[in-house]
Amino acid sequence: MRVFLHTGFIKTGSSAIQVAMAALRDQLAANGVLYPKGFEGTGNDAERGRISSGNAMALAPLLNGGKSPRPFNKADILAWLRRSIAEADGRDLLFSSEMMRLVQPEAVAELCKFFTEQGCTPVVIMYVRHMLDQALATYMQVLKMGTVTADPEDINANRTAFLNQYVCSYHRELEPFARVLPPEQIIVRLYDKERENLVRGFLGLLSEHEFKYETPRQVVNRSPTEAEQVVFATLGRLPNGRVLCRDISNVALNRPTARSSSLVVSQEDFNRFAARHQPIADLINRQYLKGNGELLLKSDKVSIGEVPKVPPGEVYTAFADLISMLANMVRENNRPAQRPPGRLPL
Repeated sequence: MRVFLHTGFIKTGSSAIQVAMAALRDQLAANGVLYPKGFEGTGNDAERGRISSGNAMALAPLLNGGKSPRPFNKADILAWLRRSIAEADGRDLLFSSEMMRLVQPEAVAELCKFFTEQGCTPVVIMYVRHMLDQALATYMQVLKMGTVTADPEDINANRTAFLNQYVCSYHRELEPFARVLPPEQIIVRLYDKERENLVRGFLGLLSEHEFKYETPRQVVNRSPTEAEQVVFATLGRLPNGRVLCRDISNVALNRPTARSSSLVVSQEDFNRFAARHQPIADLINRQYLKGNGELLLKSDKVSIGEVPKVPPGEVYTAFADLISMLANMVRENNRPAQRPPGRLPL
């Protein structure tokens, strides 16, 4: 009996996988894989097709030394895991959450020992993407969360400041698992290679059975265009910037845009980035990917050269569009309930 622990870095398709696994829960169970409901209702957003922390958010504090956005009781989590193992009744188990990649070595060893004592073989599945693409995706999250600053020396001041201080943590977050699990129980997948067939490829890791599943057409948590990036960076520096950026991100980035987005970094920024990250790429390719795709410093989606200025007109249009979407959301939420048909009160 295997216990799959699926995790991944920002923008490696975790939400898409979790939405699919929630939709396929019955099919998975019928074919030997149990995808349990999340502890105390966590991860239920995936069942509504929304961004989710997955059904294994509760495992994060067990793996990262107790650090979690919400408190959990360890004994209660272990009891939930035992119930899940009993419910599986010999089937494989699947737990999924990006939060599980933030780990402490001693905690990893303890959790793996727990599963082994329960008669389960832990298998880690982690998705990674090309290194500069990952760094830029992480910076986009900084923008969308409204955590840019006006301090030019701060890591979140702008994209150049962020890239010049960013160091990819792939090896640091895989190494604690590698200490306690043999290589065959650590599966590292290259998101860039599999993104067009992500769910199908993930299902192939779990079972040899064919699953009927149509990829949903909705857009979930897309990256902002260049003009939208300027808007997020500007709003993020306001006193209430985090709230504004969060709300605009929720209403605007879950729908498609007609404007394409190209990513360009300067040659100087790339050279510094490459010097720090080539050794990490070599190590991941050699130790974890083992020929299953090649982790690169960047994909062809990122260009090196002079970073173009966004035309002011595009920024004004993006600002108007984003604020209009936010205003519509506020109006909808504050609209009074319709009076039911009938006689007017006297």
